[in-house]
Amino acid sequence: MNTARVIEVTPSNILEIGVLCGNEARFREGRIKKFEWYRKRYDEGLRIKISVNAEGLKTGMIEYIPGEYTWRAVNANGYTVIHCLQILRNQTRNGYGNLLLNECMKDSDHTNGIVNTARELNSLESLIKSLSLENQSDKLGF
Repeated sequence: MNTARVIEVTPSNILEIGVLCGNEARFREGRIKKFEWYRKRYDEGLRIKISVNAEGLKTGMIEYIPGEYTWRAVNANGYTVIHCLQILRNQTRNGYGNLLLNECMKDSDHTNGIVNTARELNSLESLIKSLSLENQSDKLGF
């Protein structure tokens, strides 16, 4: 993975950049609603970041928010809550998950740590181990 980069999605660029999920025509209405929702929640600290490879292909995304504003069933005040961490299947094992998780960690330095509410915990636990972050498991919420 050389020259990979991360794009921060903002209310002003979400139409241009989009998000990783829901790109098919059948999801058009849901995609529009997600864009509107994101614009409303951005001021609360909701963030979406997209990883992009050297060819400009979107390879993954992470979505997170301060725990005070999460709508997940966790008491996470003072923490950052990851709602979604997704890497395209054909882009796995290239370091994109590492890149996105590191972005979240940088943005979460001022918090008590990170709480994961993503569906596939085993995948994220494997990522943590592969990043040699096991000694930071308390800070990451595992």
